[in-house]
Amino acid sequence: MENVNFFLRYAGILFVLSLLTLFFVEAGTLEFKVTAVSAAISFLTSAVCIWIMIRDEKKL
Repeated sequence: MENVNFFLRYAGILFVLSLLTLFFVEAGTLEFKVTAVSAAISFLTSAVCIWIMIRDEKKL
């Protein structure tokens, strides 16, 4: 469970930083697209980590 907490923490930090960065780059540029993809991937990683944590708690 420690590994899941590690990934959840850093995926959450990356998601917040990506969202903040989206406000500072121009829409339509390659930087914007890369940052949006990064935000999406980190959000999905966070969601999977939360799902794994909930699933493991139900087994206990």
